[in-house]
Amino acid sequence: ALVVANAPSGSVLVFEPGDYTSPLALSVDKSLTFRGLRSFDKPKLKVGFLVKSGLANLSLIDLDLTGDAAYSDVIKFDNALTCNDILISGCSINNYSRSLITVNSLAVKMNSFTVENSIISKGTTTSGDFIDVRSGFVASLVLKNSTFNDCVNARDFIREDNGASN
Repeated sequence: ALVVANAPSGSVLVFEPGDYTSPLALSVDKSLTFRGLRSFDKPKLKVGFLVKSGLANLSLIDLDLTGDAAYSDVIKFDNALTCNDILISGCSINNYSRSLITVNSLAVKMNSFTVENSIISKGTTTSGDFIDVRSGFVASLVLKNSTFNDCVNARDFIREDNGASN
């Protein structure tokens, strides 16, 4: 968490193969890229990402992400904001109990949300939608060359209501 807090906006944080666990979701309030060093030997991160005011871009590339009771969402917005692009590429994402991304009841405007070349499994949403931007607006939502396995049991796969008139 300290590395993330001290990294300047625009930084690329590269993780070597290994296991990394954060006891709490990582607060992200600036543009950052979290990237595995090797696409064929992804680092295993047990973490969630809590988006705060100040974020412009967030990229998660070549990572093996696993959920935990401390973070039920992969990416959760904590503040209403306008941001550019969120990218998930080449990732394996498992065992988050709620959403891949959630803005819930916040007025969030996003240029794009893209998931590409990724495998997402066992996100058993029972209290939130899987891609949940119910009060926000995403100009471009792209799901490309990815597998979604057992991600939605009782809710919507994509919910974008623009309930806040963004």
